[in-house]
Amino acid sequence: MRKVFVSYSQDSAEHRARVRALADQLNRDGFDCTIDQHAPHPSEPWPLWMSRQIEAADFVLVVCTERYFARATGEEKPGIGLGATFESSLILQSLYESGNRNEKFIAVFFRDEEERFVPIWLRRYTWYRLDEQYDPLRTYLEGSAGAVKAGAGADPPPIPRYLNDEVRKLSEALDEAHLREETIVTEGGDPAAVRQEILDLRRKIREGGNVKAGDLLAGRFKLIELLGHGGFANVWKAYDKSKHNLVAVKVLHPQSARDGSRLDRFFRGARKMAELHHQGIVRVIEERLDDGGFHFFVMEYVLGGDLRAAVLANRLP
Repeated sequence: MRKVFVSYSQDSAEHRARVRALADQLNRDGFDCTIDQHAPHPSEPWPLWMSRQIEAADFVLVVCTERYFARATGEEKPGIGLGATFESSLILQSLYESGNRNEKFIAVFFRDEEERFVPIWLRRYTWYRLDEQYDPLRTYLEGSAGAVKAGAGADPPPIPRYLNDEVRKLSEALDEAHLREETIVTEGGDPAAVRQEILDLRRKIREGGNVKAGDLLAGRFKLIELLGHGGFANVWKAYDKSKHNLVAVKVLHPQSARDGSRLDRFFRGARKMAELHHQGIVRVIEERLDDGGFHFFVMEYVLGGDLRAAVLANRLP
């Protein structure tokens, strides 16, 4: 009998009832399915119990909702209990240790709109919408011949956290202009006019002397949201349109870029980071880039929120 564990967030009584119904259906279909509602008073602490359940399971179903996503990415502190925060940390650690090889952890959701809450680190694998794809899910869990995996693929571009509606419209116009530029170049036309339009749109987005969410650096890195800031630079979550994944982009403050020694120190730091190779050190992907006077380098984007919050929440060993 295949063992299935269901990881979910306690969003509401209605959501808990749907998860319970899913677990009951799986048990009726011959699986050994466990959720915390099946074990209201385990004989060991909750974190240890959840860890043992995940380790022992043949499959772990991750029920994706807005709250689960927020806790899994460190954007929301949990209320009572660790819940999805602790479980998602265990799942992420398992994926890391397996070299991102995965057939065990499966994202599922109940409604169409909840697909966007599949965590980034599960998007590349299999996911199922339960109201339409329960039978394919059951077949996959059974390991039956001809089992079909549901939607999986490259991470979709995330939506930037725009400063305001005006910036959103400018950013969307910039994306559309870049698409027209590609079409014109492909067809052998003259892209001069659309390239001037791109320059004008970029200038408007950067009004005030700073880049913003929705801006596109080097025609490749779409800024999504500000992750942190310091005296020399800001760090942005960004989407790499070339490789279709998330990255972290560190942008030197414009006033610091005018100081030659600070500029040299900024890129010297990036170069030294790029020489270091260790699982505990963030990789540098691009050491030195410039876009219209904005100097930056690109690093890997590490999931799980910021380090300080993870340590305080005991989400790291």
